[in-house]
Amino acid sequence: CSTADASSAGGHWNPTGHNHGRWGTDSYHKGDIGNLAADKDGTARKIFKTDQWCIGCKDESKNILGKSLIIHAAEDDFKTQPTGNAGGRVGCVEIR
Repeated sequence: CSTADASSAGGHWNPTGHNHGRWGTDSYHKGDIGNLAADKDGTARKIFKTDQWCIGCKDESKNILGKSLIIHAAEDDFKTQPTGNAGGRVGCVEIR
């Protein structure tokens, strides 16, 4: 997240090599968790539980330590490859 456009974070985390799609379906990126709904002040929250991620574990197909969370400007269509036609990056947070 060291660049203004968050390009330094790289592409979608996709350790299983699947096409982009909706989380939990037959084909999806483990690093793509879908859309957020923001209120009029721009506040959004997403809470979910998963066994697909871990923090600092040895399984690199689940370890999210050192990855980034990216917020895109538009809604994910869950079809367009590789990012769901979700627009530019408007937010970035590193997972440490």
